[in-house]
Amino acid sequence: MRSSTGSFTGGREGVIGADAARLKVYVIPTNEELLIALDTARLIGESEPSG
Repeated sequence: MRSSTGSFTGGREGVIGADAARLKVYVIPTNEELLIALDTARLIGESEPSG
């Protein structure tokens, strides 16, 4: 992706789009697979009977 300065964001946070645009578009890198796995592990742990 290209930032507003024309350089690539390279997997980092940054603003993309034209400098004159009315709205700013931000790139925020995430690891959705990791977040899903962590949420799933937490939910499975909560559903197991304790004791």
